[in-house]
Amino acid sequence: MREIYKIDKNIVLDVVGRPVDKEIVNSFKKCRNIVYHGAAEDIFQFYKHADVFIFPSIFENFSLVLLEAMAVGIPIIAFDLPPMNYLVKNNINGLLVSPKGDYVNSFLSAVMKLSNSRLYRR
Repeated sequence: MREIYKIDKNIVLDVVGRPVDKEIVNSFKKCRNIVYHGAAEDIFQFYKHADVFIFPSIFENFSLVLLEAMAVGIPIIAFDLPPMNYLVKNNINGLLVSPKGDYVNSFLSAVMKLSNSRLYRR
């Protein structure tokens, strides 16, 4: 998000969920473009206002949150791994990035690509 802020100061990351690591949550406070909301009773209020759903998880059995985001029609950015790539079709309903190499920059590139593409508008 620090890198995204350098490129586009209007992009904001809303983080929703229970804190897994307090150190990570504290690091959010250092970024101007990250808003941490904690656990939410009505997650759909966040889906409705989101432009993109970023799912940076590598280890998932099955992701209900991906289905929820898809149900609202939000484009998704996720790793090109099962089960994410079973649900997200690259350049159709989202973008898939490789979990190998510099995946931070891969997510950054995907966010910037999506923000300037017909895929997002569609």
